[in-house]
Amino acid sequence: MSDYWVKVSELSDDFAAKKEAADKYLKEHPSLDGEGERDQYWELQNAAMTAAIQWQEYCTANKHLR
Repeated sequence: MSDYWVKVSELSDDFAAKKEAADKYLKEHPSLDGEGERDQYWELQNAAMTAAIQWQEYCTANKHLR
């Protein structure tokens, strides 16, 4: 596997883990009405979105390496 695909896989795994963490948190705190729950969920969602953007930016910038 080329370095490109290794990096794409790593970035994809990172996004999946962060998205899973956000989904799990929401499942455990569905109303998000406890102390700091909305903020914590927002932080988890933000981390997942940032990981998704990093994946997309890498793929776009390096598609010539495929």
